[in-house]
Amino acid sequence: MQNNNVSWKIVNQAKSKFLEGFPDDEFLKKLLDGTISVAKDKKNPVRGNQAASTLREVLGHVLSDQRVPEEKVQNCCWYVQNPEIDGPTRRQRVKYTIQAGLSDDYLNQIGFELELIDELNIKYQELNKFTHVSSHTVLSGGSKIRKMIYGVLNNLRELLMEVDYAYEKLCQDITGSVDEEVFEKLIMNTHQELDILSTHTCVDSYEIEEIKIIEIDDQNIRFGIKGQVHVNQNYGSTSEFREGDGLTLDCSYPFETTANSEVVTPGSPVEVGDINVDTDSWYS
Repeated sequence: MQNNNVSWKIVNQAKSKFLEGFPDDEFLKKLLDGTISVAKDKKNPVRGNQAASTLREVLGHVLSDQRVPEEKVQNCCWYVQNPEIDGPTRRQRVKYTIQAGLSDDYLNQIGFELELIDELNIKYQELNKFTHVSSHTVLSGGSKIRKMIYGVLNNLRELLMEVDYAYEKLCQDITGSVDEEVFEKLIMNTHQELDILSTHTCVDSYEIEEIKIIEIDDQNIRFGIKGQVHVNQNYGSTSEFREGDGLTLDCSYPFETTANSEVVTPGSPVEVGDINVDTDSWYS
């Protein structure tokens, strides 16, 4: 939507849509309620500046950019030191909170709109300007204030949607590699929690139900994996089975594991950790 004619109704709709992504974040809701409340106070001559200040805290809260360790930002393949300052710039910190160590080339390859990061940084700069109030930076006029709030919320929401898409694409990219590794660990390895269930427990098949990203930093991508393993629980000796006295039960149990992939080569190679099978249902 073009924000040339933004009403308070549109601003509140943008706030509601934005908060849908943070259903349990009461502090964020308070920040946004406070931003709009002070922005509507026509008796306050610097309402726009105070709204900008609170809105800047919204960005900081969502992105947590000030808590990013400098060395992690500097380790990223896209990092270039600004010769005019020591350490990363605010723009680079924001970039890290969005893409961590993922390369621009990879994000371009999957269709990620990198320009949204630049747009967000421009809005950060505008909020900084209005936060430091002087006779030249007083932000007055409801139309300008509404455009500012709407623009920040809309841009940040679009950016976070892009991040969700990138994470989904990353999970799709590792599915094949994870499947091979999980197969190796389930079929080839002995799992004590399964082995104790019968005389001889054999893994018949399995399926991966969920892959999600737990964390991305400057070096690695850590995935969480959930699925179901289907087993044959055999009771009796070989001779008992030969004589028809053995028993086989087909059972299924949920399992969880994690996987790591280097951030410079998303999806390959993948190292799957120990697989934990939950057999509690057998005992209940």
